[in-house]
Amino acid sequence: MSVLSTDLTEIASRLCSAGKGILASDESPSTMGKRLVKAGKDNTPETRRQYRGLFYGAELGGAISGAILHPEALDMKLDDGRSFVEALHSQGIMVGVKVDEGLEPMEASCGAYEGETSTKGLETLEERLATYHEKGARFAKWRAAMPICKDEYRISRAAIEKNAAQLAAYAELCIAHGILPIVEPEILIDGDHDGGVYFVETRKVLGECMHALVQRGVRLDHILLKCQMVTPGVDWKGNGPWRDPATIARWTLDALRQTVPPAVKGIMFLSGGQTEYQSTVNLNELNVTARAFNEFAVPYRLSFSFGRGLQASVLDMWSRGESKEACMKKAEEVARVNGLAARGAFNEAVDGAHPTVLPKSGNLQESFRGVY
Repeated sequence: MSVLSTDLTEIASRLCSAGKGILASDESPSTMGKRLVKAGKDNTPETRRQYRGLFYGAELGGAISGAILHPEALDMKLDDGRSFVEALHSQGIMVGVKVDEGLEPMEASCGAYEGETSTKGLETLEERLATYHEKGARFAKWRAAMPICKDEYRISRAAIEKNAAQLAAYAELCIAHGILPIVEPEILIDGDHDGGVYFVETRKVLGECMHALVQRGVRLDHILLKCQMVTPGVDWKGNGPWRDPATIARWTLDALRQTVPPAVKGIMFLSGGQTEYQSTVNLNELNVTARAFNEFAVPYRLSFSFGRGLQASVLDMWSRGESKEACMKKAEEVARVNGLAARGAFNEAVDGAHPTVLPKSGNLQESFRGVY
């Protein structure tokens, strides 16, 4: 299979290769800048180039099938003069691109709750897709972000429907231009709700997204789905099994099996504020649990499209002055264990401790994502 294939079924199959996942490194200059400044770095194009190069210059092809880039990164180069795109392609890693242009508030008059958003960028998407394709991108990502209202413990119907419609319109345009769309209806983990609330809202959101895609005539075997695992809100203080990987896996699979048709080839989970360790362990448990069903009960590949779940340790090391080589090695180590988790084969007793340099518990929640 070629990294420059134009066959969408082939692209989906390649991205869903067994034991591999996607590096979500598409942070906007604003979002990345906030992380860089927090790490004691200046937010300049050169600093962003250096940071991205820690991943695109690393040997990730054994565990990474695709990397999502921000549009500005499509034109950047490594220190050795190779473009990021060339470096990724040389390892057999497909290049994707972030095509949304950030979030904007929804009006309360339409029935939205305070703080709910839709996503910008549809008006200019078609003209941009041809450029991205020419630069080597063969898949794309559009992120919708939906908080669970802290007073209602739910997402408004208006927000669910508008974001689903935008995701479907984006997917239709991408497919028409030979680019496979990753559909990302992210339900944010902010809040004090338990996992039961998250489960109910996940079913609503995924069900509406699948309906909107089918209504637009989008072939479901020409998309991948990126969603969050069913977890409690980060401020949940209750007792019980909701932070247990087996519970998270069981409820996540129940939500998927009730809403996502088997034509969808892969579910690429986002880390969504979980620690690197939690992301890996929960992904591993999802695959272990799925094996208890037959292939028809869980027909999709369960893998990852992690951002902070693959990057947090590297950024921490880089901020402390660790060498480029050490940071790149850490990127490779973290990718490797997630490749194992994508097979349900990560076992600390066999593979050694998770390579994260950060605490295993807690969260990596951020409140500033979504600004373009």
